[in-house]
Amino acid sequence: MQLYKVSEIPEKSYYKAMAGCAVRGYINTAIQIFKDKVNKENVNLAFEEFKDFITPNDKEDFSEDYLGKYTKKIYDMFIDLLRK
Repeated sequence: MQLYKVSEIPEKSYYKAMAGCAVRGYINTAIQIFKDKVNKENVNLAFEEFKDFITPNDKEDFSEDYLGKYTKKIYDMFIDLLRK
């Protein structure tokens, strides 16, 4: 979390970092990145970047089957925001 708080990276990179944190079990950091960086204006781009990170390199399309415990939580946050 500390590294996230002091970092300044391109906006698009935060979405990949959020997915990476979730994959590695740093769910509090992933949730904080989501709350700070994802909104109605950028949700589609952020969601695509998240799904791209989660999708295995040998697969072409995203599947919910690739989600783990923490990535599912972030995925559900995206779904909730998209429904609003």
